[in-house]
Amino acid sequence: MVIEGKFADHPQAREVVLRDARGRVQRGIANIAAAVVYPGALRTVSYPQLLDQLEASVLAYCLISESEETAWFEGTPAALLDALRPDAGNDGPGRHRGQNRSIPAGNN
Repeated sequence: MVIEGKFADHPQAREVVLRDARGRVQRGIANIAAAVVYPGALRTVSYPQLLDQLEASVLAYCLISESEETAWFEGTPAALLDALRPDAGNDGPGRHRGQNRSIPAGNN
């Protein structure tokens, strides 16, 4: 599992991070990758405050495996972790329990 991330204020953040995550899977570095776009405001948060701010943040993310790629979703880091858990009510990457919502891939 690899997480590739970019801040939302990076030019073409979604396209760049998705390309990087796909590359990790294609090169065999990981079987599953998450392309994650963090809110730009996190860039200036001091380290002691970062965990609290990150937990409350809404991330944009896409999951990539060797056989599948999801649409973009948005949710908290906890929602991203839920999307990766193959447990009851969740059939694997990208199968959400309703706490995330799809967002168009063209939005930055």
